[in-house]
Amino acid sequence: MLAEDDYLFPFLQSKKYITEFTSTKEEVPEILYKFRSWGDVNHQKIISDREIYFARPKELDANAEFTVPIDHTLPSDNTLRAFYYQDCLCDFPNFSESQRFEYVEERLREFKSMIEDNSNHIEEIIKEEDQKLQNLIGIFCTCPDSCNNHLWDNFANGGKGFCVGFKTSKFMENPEFFGFLGPVNYYSKDTKPIISNISFSDSERISKYLIRVISIPENLSDEKEYRFVKHQISKRNIKLDPEYYEEIILGPNMSNEQQQEIITTTKRCLAGVKVLKAKYNKQFDFIYTVKINQ
Repeated sequence: MLAEDDYLFPFLQSKKYITEFTSTKEEVPEILYKFRSWGDVNHQKIISDREIYFARPKELDANAEFTVPIDHTLPSDNTLRAFYYQDCLCDFPNFSESQRFEYVEERLREFKSMIEDNSNHIEEIIKEEDQKLQNLIGIFCTCPDSCNNHLWDNFANGGKGFCVGFKTSKFMENPEFFGFLGPVNYYSKDTKPIISNISFSDSERISKYLIRVISIPENLSDEKEYRFVKHQISKRNIKLDPEYYEEIILGPNMSNEQQQEIITTTKRCLAGVKVLKAKYNKQFDFIYTVKINQ
């Protein structure tokens, strides 16, 4: 596993990761795709209602989400003193140095007393915070590759579904649901990060939750996923204007009936958005797109 110092703070410095506080748009794909099945009424809404859904982490793969471990080792007394001292500076800026010392020592005694009464105190706090995060975080999963065989097979009904291409820049302009965007970190057994159980600032706390939200096992790396993440999301079902849409791509194995349904629905709900057809090259095992007559 990677120690926190080797992993945490370089994490958000990469230009691949964009937050609501980041001005640069370098290295972000211009179009990001969502793969869906037309046979699912809820999936149809992405076109018919121009509606997308920001999921809770637990609504995604339960075996992959929030699997980054937290170190439950008790912090040292000096680490806790530093934490409580910073806490005191924020909450009681007018305290004298002696008052700060008394505050820190009192908080330290309270902490030790809680641990003596309940050795699982930290684990219980983390579990409680995780439950809160489930309701505060919204995730919208996408991929920059419209020809991703794995996603067509697993998320678009074996190629019988469709995918929608969204304009990334439009998402980043909307503070209602944009907070963070970046590629998923697919970790191996040797590179699995581990997070300490105490944070000394809001930025450190946010960095840690982002690492947990976008770090998943490498066995899912074929998805090549990019995630939009919003903390303290106000609503999960988001209505989009037509200008958020770049294109609709029909699956290589989609029936003619469903193909016509999507073309008709797109004309009605997303006038001007182009519709393409994915084709499968069996000889070389790859997917490509072509224009279709509408």
